[in-house]
Amino acid sequence: MRIFPRLGPAREGTALIELAIIMPVLTMIVLGLTDVVRAYMLKVHIEQVARTGGEYAAGSKDRIPDPAEIQAQLATDSGLPASDITVTRWLECDGVSQGDVQYCATSSQQPAQYISIDVQDRFQPVFGLINWGQGANSQLVTGHQTVRVR
Repeated sequence: MRIFPRLGPAREGTALIELAIIMPVLTMIVLGLTDVVRAYMLKVHIEQVARTGGEYAAGSKDRIPDPAEIQAQLATDSGLPASDITVTRWLECDGVSQGDVQYCATSSQQPAQYISIDVQDRFQPVFGLINWGQGANSQLVTGHQTVRVR
């Protein structure tokens, strides 16, 4: 009979130890990807709202909607507050911006009227694993669309 049993590497429990070591890393990756996907979905939504505003402005052939009308329609459709939606209208005469006026100074100038829609919202990460810099806990997400309406 042997006094010392065969001394060798013990294999029992190594899988559990390896799992305990790698599980926090895998959890951080999954949680981080969740926030990244949510941020991307918000960006797509914001861009879609801006694009919808451009379609609304360009879709009215007989009249150009007022910027306040476009802003109110987008706020209603998207659920975003109207303060996060900015609609700007301007006129260009022969390629020179004239501001928010209806007609060019002379009839010989070529008019072009534009509407620009800017939409913004803040992304709040659920898990806060992404460092947005300077201690910020949210990130501004923006969307932009410009259309020529006349």
